[in-house]
Amino acid sequence: SAVLLVLASAAVSASGSLVTERILKGEVAPFHIQKVRLDAGSIISSIFLLPVLGCISGRARDRFWESRLLEPESCHVPQCFVGNSSSGGCWNPDCTCECGSGVFAGWESPILVFAVLFNTVQGWLVGRVTKEFSVIHRAIADSFSLLTIYSLVDPIFNHTSLSNMALNLIALIVPVSTATFSAATTEMQKVFQATEQLSSAMGSPLGESLKGSFEASARKN
Repeated sequence: SAVLLVLASAAVSASGSLVTERILKGEVAPFHIQKVRLDAGSIISSIFLLPVLGCISGRARDRFWESRLLEPESCHVPQCFVGNSSSGGCWNPDCTCECGSGVFAGWESPILVFAVLFNTVQGWLVGRVTKEFSVIHRAIADSFSLLTIYSLVDPIFNHTSLSNMALNLIALIVPVSTATFSAATTEMQKVFQATEQLSSAMGSPLGESLKGSFEASARKN
């Protein structure tokens, strides 16, 4: 079932990208108005999905209405982990680790604020690229940004190793396949344009004379 959910997520994501491109290119409204509309719809859907996610998930950290550990990785008090999940022991009076409830519990860290701002700018740039070019160019930009994070940013800040050649090749699959698909799409567009030009030329007087010459030559042969 997990594999099916992953495949469904990829299909829905691709469909959403195509629908977004159609909306952005099909309307005459300015881009900032289109972006506000899309973000408003995303906020409304997220509000409705928050309780659904909390009911489906068995982890206390996914249920915003329950008290939960704000930093379970740094908590070393055994009484805080009593319960059916790793974050479900805040009800214990012997738990001295920091707990909280609500949608914005644990948002005191400035890193989260920076992440929200960065994600907002990234979403704005993605929408702009999609409107001016296509989802293919957006996929190319995303794939190379992920490759940069994997090969440069992660080793510098998290001191990860790039010695795993199999993982390195997997990281290269996405940008290479995306670039290949983009090149194939460009060539197909050239073929379609050449076919349309040839069809229009065959309907002109010059095209009719060329067509007659070709047919006469074929009869002689």
